[in-house]
Amino acid sequence: MMNKKFWGLLVGGLVMLTGSAFATNSFLDFVADDERIAKESWLDYSSDQNIVTYLNKLGMTKFDRLNDFMPHKNITRAEVSKFFVNFAEKKGFANYEWSKNCSFKDIWAYKNSDLGAFMIKACMLGLFNGHKGYFNPWGNLTYGEALAVTLRMIDKVKLPETWSHWALSSFNKAKDYNMNLRQLKWVTDSNTSMLNQPISRIDMGRLLEGADYKKNVVDKKAKEFVQSL
Repeated sequence: MMNKKFWGLLVGGLVMLTGSAFATNSFLDFVADDERIAKESWLDYSSDQNIVTYLNKLGMTKFDRLNDFMPHKNITRAEVSKFFVNFAEKKGFANYEWSKNCSFKDIWAYKNSDLGAFMIKACMLGLFNGHKGYFNPWGNLTYGEALAVTLRMIDKVKLPETWSHWALSSFNKAKDYNMNLRQLKWVTDSNTSMLNQPISRIDMGRLLEGADYKKNVVDKKAKEFVQSL
């Protein structure tokens, strides 16, 4: 009994440790022998069709063909709330301990739609924040918002906003994670305009698939390490 408890605590501690250092140098060293993560542009490892196939198998989209998925179309904050909540719950990124007051003045049009409930749920998970009581459901999700939400799922913490652009800290953390989207190649501390641009549906899927892949690698490596002891 004592041995089982010991190994259980050890595995849990390793997963927590590697998860909290998801993209630090120590993390990258930990998974350095993974063929995919070893590539600097590893987010582009999967083709667009493979991303759609992944999302379809996960139940995130009814489409299984790339063109039907409309990969380059933008996605609104209301629509992506359902996307984020389903992904967080299916893949173990959900944390309802973040529950807070999540009432918004501008989601009344969705009161008879499941999107209204998903917007509130996304807020309760700590993934989406409104501004002064407004959610902006019709606004397109931006690259900055997409990075911020993805990192909140990974690290279970909201990164501080920076003076030059509120999402710059999320962008820099994503770079530390080696989660590089080619569309953000030229973003710097003084050139942040691309973070305000709407993200495409395929790039949003690419971020989520990447987050899931890294989580699986962390879990696998932790178990392999324990088994080697």
